[in-house]
Amino acid sequence: MTPRTTAPNDHQETGNDLEKDSRRPSESKRTVWILAVVSVIVVAALLMPIPLEGRTPSAIGNMVHAPLFAALTIAAIFLGDRWLAATWWSSRIVRMAATALTVFAFGIAIEFAQTLSGRTASFHDAIANGLGIGTGFCLSLAHTRVKSSPSDRRTPRILWGIAGFLIAIAWWGPVATLRDVLAMNRDFPLLASFETEAELERWYFSNTYGKRVRQDATLGDHSLEVEFSVNDHPSVTLTKLKHDWSGTQSIEADVTLDANHPQSEVELWINVIDYSKGKDFFDVFRKPFTIRRGEPTHLVISRNELMQPTAGRVLELDSVEYIEFQMIQPPMPTTVRVDFLRLRL
Repeated sequence: MTPRTTAPNDHQETGNDLEKDSRRPSESKRTVWILAVVSVIVVAALLMPIPLEGRTPSAIGNMVHAPLFAALTIAAIFLGDRWLAATWWSSRIVRMAATALTVFAFGIAIEFAQTLSGRTASFHDAIANGLGIGTGFCLSLAHTRVKSSPSDRRTPRILWGIAGFLIAIAWWGPVATLRDVLAMNRDFPLLASFETEAELERWYFSNTYGKRVRQDATLGDHSLEVEFSVNDHPSVTLTKLKHDWSGTQSIEADVTLDANHPQSEVELWINVIDYSKGKDFFDVFRKPFTIRRGEPTHLVISRNELMQPTAGRVLELDSVEYIEFQMIQPPMPTTVRVDFLRLRL
């Protein structure tokens, strides 16, 4: 009997397999450590209170969510391929989908955890996280298709397009906010014209409800419709504005009382508040106006009026904090439309 001989290729393949097997434990450990470090960094970044305030830092922070969770999803899918490929969970599409859902659950948990770290949970952030996860899933799927079917160029392009579309959706709101911040500074001394939805972010509604409408617009196509509720001091306040009004000669606005209001006229106050306001409620500039049903009223506050002492001091026009429209104890819900709020310099 002739003894069986082992082919050189058999020795080579066996040696290569042993070498690969010997590398797997160290590679797995490195992967675990890298994942742990990245996870800690991501969780810390998402839970850390943001030190900067204002719409610009907030908008930029909102733009980070989708790309961050897209990267997390891609990384998680990659690790899932390494750890789960040899298990009963052999369908890669199922693994990818399950991994994406796990990352989404992680994102929801992070939003709730933010309430314990000085931040607030945000529905917008959760949506942006989900869009980022969808982006990562599409990019991973496109990569798989490129590797498995190099001749198929159409499918990866469709998936790349979907990924880009998802990022665009996630960035739509933050980009609109950044554009409005630029417009606010560019258009000064115009304070409000209500031509974009993002402009409503400049306003704070207290016992009021506001929306953009096409009625009674005196500049452009839209005005702000405000419904004042039955309350002590319902108001709508412009809180995002340029604060130096030192060259102001007058404050002007166009206001109309809804034509279907039961009363023929109502009283509306304009309040101007500077940063030096004390605790005294009357330590602000306040002027009442009478507006009539269905008639546009041009409201004007002159510089001389602004310079009259209030609560023992003069309003500091170089550090104006807010301007607001207010009603005092309206007997019924009252709808008013405001447009073309501006300064004359």
